Amino acid sequence: MPLPGTSLADGFLPNVAASVFAPEPGRYVKVRYFPIYNTGGGTESVTIYIKRSGGTARIVATCSLLTGEWAEVYDGTQEINLSPGDVLNGVSTTAATVSFSIHGEYV
Repeated sequence: MPLPGTSLADGFLPNVAASVFAPEPGRYVKVRYFPIYNTGGGTESVTIYIKRSGGTARIVATCSLLTGEWAEVYDGTQEINLSPGDVLNGVSTTAATVSFSIHGEYV
């Protein structure tokens, strides 16, 4: 099955809550698929937040991943709409250990 949408961002989660994706200025985005994977040697606690433009960051997902485990923040059957100024933030226990990729489409 092909991934829903196109690749919007990828990388590793930091160990301090920080932006992992924000729409291009003036653009709207539907995030459809957001998997995370623990590449490290221990259990990682992960939290994903959405911060709406001018608002406060709110938790949208949290999980604990053993080494080699993965999870889907969004699995392709649901979506989250981001407006200009919105930001997805993420944090894991150890920096550069939990990889992520974000897929969706600009609308």
